Amino acid sequence: VLYVGAAGGFGSFGTYVPRYLLGSKDVTVHMVQRLPDAARVADYGHADLFLSSDAKTAVWAPIYQWMKSH
Repeated sequence: VLYVGAAGGFGSFGTYVPRYLLGSKDVTVHMVQRLPDAARVADYGHADLFLSSDAKTAVWAPIYQWMKSH
């Protein structure tokens, strides 16, 4: 299971399901974060996963690498 998330908004709260409820022992979390935790509201958001100018390297390249390794 690969969980890709944005640290802005809910941040790491989305990792609960893949880590604890799916039952898989093979879970990888890729959280895109640009700012400190205290500035979470202004950090990388869910739409940035697709729309940000650096999404190709920050989001899609790690997904591709994970897929190649699995």
